[in-house]
Amino acid sequence: MTMTRRRKPAVIALFMSWLLACGMVAAIDCDSSLVQPHAWGYKKRGADRCEGQYFKQTGVDTSSKLRVISLMDRFGDFDPLSDGVVVVEWTPPGKASRVRLTAQSLKPSQYYQMDAEIEPGRVSYNWPTDVLRDERLRVRRRDLVVVARTADGVLLPVTLRRAQDRPPAQRQPFLVIVPTTEATEIFVSVSALDAAGKVKRKIAVDQPLRQGAYPEDLEVTIPLPLVERGLYQVHLGARLTAGGPASLPLLVYYAGHAQ
Repeated sequence: MTMTRRRKPAVIALFMSWLLACGMVAAIDCDSSLVQPHAWGYKKRGADRCEGQYFKQTGVDTSSKLRVISLMDRFGDFDPLSDGVVVVEWTPPGKASRVRLTAQSLKPSQYYQMDAEIEPGRVSYNWPTDVLRDERLRVRRRDLVVVARTADGVLLPVTLRRAQDRPPAQRQPFLVIVPTTEATEIFVSVSALDAAGKVKRKIAVDQPLRQGAYPEDLEVTIPLPLVERGLYQVHLGARLTAGGPASLPLLVYYAGHAQ
């Protein structure tokens, strides 16, 4: 029995090495600017995930005045403080692509992040909630935001749900952004693209959100008028309080409403 127990770590390590070599598990490099040595700190957790708390926003890119932090399709009735796993789902474009998931907390001064690298061909991720449930973090559902990107930067709306539940009812995808400097107005343009990546239909052109003021580092929710399956060009523009414009072009793939 003792020899069997001693062999297990070596066998598991060999098995993981084989999976990585075959491309069945996506290896991930943690953001070195966020890594913390503490048990609950941001660090590598398994082969495909980095997660935990960090203490300075050194990893935030402020070169863009508008920063995407989430693109959600459906947000199920789950509780990360009691459910052992949260299922994250998405639909990629036709071609197989590696997907990067990034989750953060909106709670002020709760510097938390999860990054996961998902190999091509997979359309869901079973996200363990052990770090979310840690007594020093306790990240709540209402504070979670998640964004999924393909290797070439296309955003994919995601669904979050409990493992035992069916996907929740379909709704309009919504984008969550954070201005890194105060803005007086934000404008949204959306165009549907054809198979060649050319604009085939303009859906919205410089449409103002009219949500009032847009303070620095406060999230802004933007419903996106996406209906049919396909690739969309989304352009966000902002009029800054300090003067001058800001813009952020995005590509979004949407799988369409469920039938």
